[in-house]
Amino acid sequence: MNNLKICATKVIYTLVAVFTIYNTHFCQNTFVKIIDIENRPQYALQLLKAEDRYFITQFNSCGNLSYVCDGISEISENGEFIYGIEIPFMSHNLNSLQYDNLNNHLIYTGEKTQQLIRDKFVFYTIDPSNLAILDSFFISDSLLKFNNKIQLTASYYHDNLVISGNGIKVGGQGNQVVNYFLKPDYSVDTLLTFQFTRGNTNIWEQYVDHDGLLTFHFWYDNFDIYEFRSRIIKINKDKEVVWDWVSPPIQDAIKPYGFQHSEGFTVVCLPEWNHRSNVNLVAINQDGTTRWSHLFPEPKIYKKRYPARVKEMRNGDILVMGYYDERDYIPGIFQAPFMCRYSKDGKLLWERTYFTDYGASRVSTGLIFDMIEHEDGRIMAVGQIREGNVPPYTDILILTTDADGCITPGCGVLNKLNDLISETEEVKEEEFGVKVSPNPFHNSLLISSKKSDNKLVKLKVYNAAGVLLQEHQVQSSEININTDNWPSGLYFLEYWMENAFQGFTKVLRI
Repeated sequence: MNNLKICATKVIYTLVAVFTIYNTHFCQNTFVKIIDIENRPQYALQLLKAEDRYFITQFNSCGNLSYVCDGISEISENGEFIYGIEIPFMSHNLNSLQYDNLNNHLIYTGEKTQQLIRDKFVFYTIDPSNLAILDSFFISDSLLKFNNKIQLTASYYHDNLVISGNGIKVGGQGNQVVNYFLKPDYSVDTLLTFQFTRGNTNIWEQYVDHDGLLTFHFWYDNFDIYEFRSRIIKINKDKEVVWDWVSPPIQDAIKPYGFQHSEGFTVVCLPEWNHRSNVNLVAINQDGTTRWSHLFPEPKIYKKRYPARVKEMRNGDILVMGYYDERDYIPGIFQAPFMCRYSKDGKLLWERTYFTDYGASRVSTGLIFDMIEHEDGRIMAVGQIREGNVPPYTDILILTTDADGCITPGCGVLNKLNDLISETEEVKEEEFGVKVSPNPFHNSLLISSKKSDNKLVKLKVYNAAGVLLQEHQVQSSEININTDNWPSGLYFLEYWMENAFQGFTKVLRI
């Protein structure tokens, strides 16, 4: 194994949010980072490279406020946070970040959830140099009510910015896909809708293909018969449908992520009837015939690979990201971050899943949502990971692997991350005056309170499974806990101050 270079960095986030970052760097420049923003649920949704700079979008809960936030952060190639902003009242899972190289700004698309402006698409123009919001634009239509259960997408097509999502026609039945074509000044040029059945019609992928055609990947259900179909439509600059492909009936509403390959065929995730919730790829020729398909051999609920994004690599290979289940493994793997790589001919080259194990009945859950490929072949991926069964539940996952999906050389399918997350940093110590030392710890923990106007009055200790182990009433400015009999693993300290519950800190016994 390579020698490890351990680094822990505290970064101040806009709105006084503080990150806890667990870092491990390897000599071959691969790493794992788990990032916790103020003990709040969060995860990274998109990774964008623009002008040799890297940006992520993320979902955060907004501290103690009763709404959710989206966030945008700039990070370095090594995954270090540089700067970030939070955008309140946004629906999580409903965002898209694009780079406008004509105007040199970022365009961030989502849906507002604040009650007074609900059911409206909104997009922001953002200065990439400092992530300052330049302007915001709202899009609404009196005939449509927007459905906030669907991911919004955006892309540039000729002189239009196309923003698409899921809408419900007022007075009608079922959902329809709504596509707004915006002029360069962001005013609405054309409204184009698709609806295939009386049931639900959802869009999950949108892009301009290598032939200059605007391409949409949908799935829709039949209102009268329990079945789903995937559909791919391509339209020309005159907004005419020039290619329309429909899948056979499928039993599971797996999202038809995919892309047009550089060799002209289209790749789409498409399960067969008896292969539910599994990463099964189909390559479709331009004449609509099947070029190849790859089906995993385990059509059972206890082992599956669920896709969240599919992308083409520089050499024409295909990378799938998502989560992995293997419940026969002890402890059970439930939705762990996952990647697999195929050749352009549909041959599976490797698959990798990444998890932490702190002694609970199941290992950490999570997902990989997006990735980019560096010029040297390394894979930089972002998503979420969950450690234990107590708040904040999910943290942002950033990892960079080699071209074979390995963080350490010669890895296998299952990759345990415990040994790679070996340095922690105190969360919000300056904010509420609580210090924990040492961390990691062995036979004792010292917890001290420094604020006279908001004293520490109670401390609870949970294991990684969320089981309450100890509760202490604090009678002085500090408390020393004997941990000789504690098994090695991850623990959570819950702080109660005079004013109210304050937060959690993760500690690791070695």
